Amino acid sequence: MQTKYFRCVVLSLFLLGFLTVNVIQTPNVAASSPVTILVSIVCMGSTVPRPPSGPIPALSSLPPSITVSNMGTFTSGKSLKLTMGPYIIKFNPGNGCTTFVQWTTNGKLSIKFPTRTPTTLSVQGAGTLTAMCN
Repeated sequence: MQTKYFRCVVLSLFLLGFLTVNVIQTPNVAASSPVTILVSIVCMGSTVPRPPSGPIPALSSLPPSITVSNMGTFTSGKSLKLTMGPYIIKFNPGNGCTTFVQWTTNGKLSIKFPTRTPTTLSVQGAGTLTAMCN
């Protein structure tokens, strides 16, 4: 296993407007390999429409989706590769599924606030992220 060294930069803002930067070297931290996360959107009481093909339709006819910080926006059934760590996630309403209800996960994923959007997704390994909506 290859070991990489990371420098963590800690920023502290003070009320008086001063900015301090502390650099901390963390030895012996192995770089994490990307894991597969499956995106799922469950519209309670109906099915979620597939992404449209062809010309871009009006916003109201787009399917619901999930935005993952620095990774993009994904519709139901898509998978993405993430390294371990925290990510900000947000539910985007769409055709047939406009009201967010809660997040659910399986595998090695956890959600900081399951009934809020946006919220923080913690990735410790592979799993499924599901947005429940009406």
